[in-house]
Amino acid sequence: MKSKVISILVCFILSLYSCSQILDNGEGPLDFIPAISVLQNSDIPKILLSSPVDGSIGIDPESPITVLFSLPMNITYCESGFSLSRDGIPVEGAFTWLGNLMSFKSYKPLSDAGLYTYALSKSRVESLQGVNLQDDFRVNFSFSSDLESPRVIKTIPANNAAGVIPEALITIQFNKPMDKFSVFNAVNLNPGIEFDIPNTIISPDQTTYQFKPSTLLNFGVSYQLTISENAIDLSGNPLAGPVNVSFTVGTDFTNPTLTEIFTSSVINFVNNEIFLNEGVNKNDSIFLNFSKPIKPLTISSAINISPNVSFTVNQISATNYEIQFSEPLSVYQIYNIEISSAILDLNNNPLVKSYNYNIKVNGDTSQKIKLRGIYSNNTFTNQLVTTNVNISTPPLTTCPALNIECDLDLYIHFCYGELPSDCLFPLIGNSQILLSSLKLEVTREFGTPIGAGIEFFENANNATPIALAPSTLAYSSILRNLDRSSTYIITVKGGQTGIRDNFGNTMDNDYSIRIRYP
Repeated sequence: MKSKVISILVCFILSLYSCSQILDNGEGPLDFIPAISVLQNSDIPKILLSSPVDGSIGIDPESPITVLFSLPMNITYCESGFSLSRDGIPVEGAFTWLGNLMSFKSYKPLSDAGLYTYALSKSRVESLQGVNLQDDFRVNFSFSSDLESPRVIKTIPANNAAGVIPEALITIQFNKPMDKFSVFNAVNLNPGIEFDIPNTIISPDQTTYQFKPSTLLNFGVSYQLTISENAIDLSGNPLAGPVNVSFTVGTDFTNPTLTEIFTSSVINFVNNEIFLNEGVNKNDSIFLNFSKPIKPLTISSAINISPNVSFTVNQISATNYEIQFSEPLSVYQIYNIEISSAILDLNNNPLVKSYNYNIKVNGDTSQKIKLRGIYSNNTFTNQLVTTNVNISTPPLTTCPALNIECDLDLYIHFCYGELPSDCLFPLIGNSQILLSSLKLEVTREFGTPIGAGIEFFENANNATPIALAPSTLAYSSILRNLDRSSTYIITVKGGQTGIRDNFGNTMDNDYSIRIRYP
C-alpha cells in the first residue's frame, strides 16, 4: 500500500513541477530524496526513486514495480534492460510509462513466496540522448513477510542413535508448518529403504511427519536419513541446508566365530587351518558350530568346496549346521573347504574372519580295494604272477599228464591301500567284499581249442583266512576245461561295475594274469 501512495505522489508532483524543480533537492518538494546535483553530470540518467525499496518484505502482491528516472529515457532500451525474477526464475509482465516514471506489473499477482529481484542493466538502459546508466541497479524484496528458513528441530531416531528396533518409524519435526509434498520429495533413507508415503502420519499443524519404512530395518546396519533443502515451508522458504541423521539398528555388534568344525569321523579341527586333516570318510557330513545364532540363508553361498561337489546345508539348531554331500566324496581326494565371512548373525554382524581347511578322504571305511594276488592254494602261498605267463606247477594247479584239459584252482585275496606298497586289511574289522560284485572273465589269447569242454568258473566261495574273520576278503573258485597249449587271460573286473565292498569302496582297475598249461 505504501508503494502505491509513493507512486501517486510522484505522479502528482510531476504534473506540477518541471524536472529541474524536482531535482532541486535543496528546496523542492522531494527534499527527502538524497541530494542530486542538477548541474554536475546532468546528462547521465539517474534513478531518483524506486518501489519496492531494497530489503522490503510483506509487499502487496498487486502493487507494480516503479522506477523514476532523472531524464527522459529510451523506452525500448529501458524495457529490454529491465528484469524481474523470483529465486532466479524470470517473471513476465507489462510496462506503462508516465513521463520519466516506468511501471512494471506482472501478468499474475506476485504471491509466490521467496526472494524477488528486479534489476536494470547499465549496458542497456539509456536516456533519449543515448547516455547509459552509470551503474547496474538491483533491488531485492519479498511479497511474503516470512523469510525465515525452516529448521529440523528433532528426529526420531536421533543422530548417532544405536539400538534402534527393526520396526522403528522415522519421525521428523520442523519448527514451522511445511509443504507436505516437498517434504515427501526431500526425505531419503539409505541404504535402500523406501517409505510407505500413503501411510505417513502428519500432525495437524504440519510440523511433524512420521514415516513408515516399506520393509523392516536390518539388524547391524547403519542408516543415513537425509532431508534435503527441497523441503519448503508454507511460505516457500527452503530448508537452509540438507540435514543428515545417522543411526544403527540393534545393539549387538559382536562378530560371530566358528567354534567347531568336525565330521562324523574326525573330531573338531577348527584350529587346524595349516595342516591336512585326514581320516574323513566319503559318506561323512561336515558339522559347523558358531558362537551365536546365524542367519541360515547366508550360509550356503558363503561355503566353497574345491574340487566342486554338490551339497546342501541343513540347520540343526540356531548355531549348528550340517553340510551334507549329494554323493560320496572321492576316496584319497583332498578337498579345500572355505567358510567366508559373508555368514551373518541375526544382527547382521559378519563372521569374524574367513576360515580355510584341507581334508583328506582316507578314513577307516574309505579306502580303495586292491587285489593282493590270485593264488592256486588256500594258504595263499602259490601266487600267480602278473609280469609273465604262468606255465609252471606250482603256482599252476597240477594237471594229470594224460589230460588234454586242465582245471585251475583260484584263490583271490583282496586288501586295501593308497600306495602301491600298502595292503591293509580289514577295514574296521567288518569289511565285506561282496560276492555279488565279483566278476571273473577268462579269454583265450593264443591257441586252438583241442578239448570238448567249455571253460567256466565254478561258484565262488568265501576263502578268507580265519585270522581275518569276520571280514570277507578272499574268494575261491575253480576254472574248468582249460586246453593245453593255449594261453588264457584271467581277469577280475574293477572300476565302478566291478568288485565292491559293503562300504561302497571299489578297485580302480581290472586285475589280470596269464596262464598256459604246456
